[in-house]
Amino acid sequence: MTVRKRFKRLVRARAGATGESYTTALAHFRRIAEEANMSQPTERFLGLADSEYEQMQSLAGLTPDAVTDALRRIGSPSEVTACEQVRQSAYTFSYDIVLDGAPAALNVWYGEPAGAEAELALRHRLVSCGLPVQNVLIAEADERLTVAGHPAVVLERLTGEEGPNYAPTKATPSYIETAAAMARLVARIHVGALGLEDVAYREAPWLSNLASWKTELDMSRADARATAILDEVDAAATRFLTFCEDEQLPVGVVHGCPGAWTVLVTPRWQIAALLEFDSAHRDRFVFDIAHLISQWGQCAVSETRARFEPVLVRRILKEYSAVRPLSDAERQALVTAVPLRHCIDWLRIWNAVGNEQMVPFSWSEYLDGMKVELFGDSEWRELVMGAG
Repeated sequence: MTVRKRFKRLVRARAGATGESYTTALAHFRRIAEEANMSQPTERFLGLADSEYEQMQSLAGLTPDAVTDALRRIGSPSEVTACEQVRQSAYTFSYDIVLDGAPAALNVWYGEPAGAEAELALRHRLVSCGLPVQNVLIAEADERLTVAGHPAVVLERLTGEEGPNYAPTKATPSYIETAAAMARLVARIHVGALGLEDVAYREAPWLSNLASWKTELDMSRADARATAILDEVDAAATRFLTFCEDEQLPVGVVHGCPGAWTVLVTPRWQIAALLEFDSAHRDRFVFDIAHLISQWGQCAVSETRARFEPVLVRRILKEYSAVRPLSDAERQALVTAVPLRHCIDWLRIWNAVGNEQMVPFSWSEYLDGMKVELFGDSEWRELVMGAG
């Protein structure tokens, strides 16, 4: 997950806990950043440009009348009588609406409009493949639906609770089955979206950002051991690049962020819907699998520490491979890709919002608990290579 998404989860968590709107919670964190004298707080530390922040403010108070007027402009007679913001992801606002007396959903893209068409094409494909993805309710006319000047789409509303924000304390049978279902779902995306690789996605391939991320990692305020961790990242990235040089790793459309917060689950922990396709892009499948393992393969040891749970990692790889078999090269790459992705994501979020008021963990405790950063660990290699 990127800094942008990790930070937005913090904002969303505060909004849920306090009852504030998303933009009010965001303003709280902006004030903290400014009071802490953080340089460039709006982009580098909050992962959000000022222009996007202004757009978000305009969308936070979206009214039913504004959505109805937007539908009229594309020739739709439908009427919206309620509109409530429920989610905010990397590039979209999501609302629950009442459309002609029935529940529906509305997604509005903010920031640069590129990527909206790619997401819609992917959404249509996955619905046709039978995946639990929201279908489009109002067909496009000659003109794209826009709300408050931004591309938008009206979708069916699928019910369920958002998945857990944090790793469970143990791998319960229900959690294992949900992680397994998520693995199958990600594999079905990879197979079902074949042929859509060259659509203009907004998100860049994960590894293309590595150089800029390392430049961002200013650890002068952090524990001196960060230097050793960055050396580990360098070595791991070098090892991983050898797999990329001769096209050993298959490429296709990936979800980009298959975490627990991107699904809706039933009370019995069955997956009701997969959300947040604004992160989808063309990339090596192995990065999506690495993110899947990083997000669903851990159990919490304490409030500040987590560990990779063998039963979860094995089951995730087994279920994924049952849909799309993994090559030996992909397994070899995963040995490095999982800890590499995990380590960079957490180093960036610390660097982005690194003070005690903004993140619920300490840098020293985090480093102490990161066994997975031992990239050559034989147990980890055996776990990844032998599963499935």
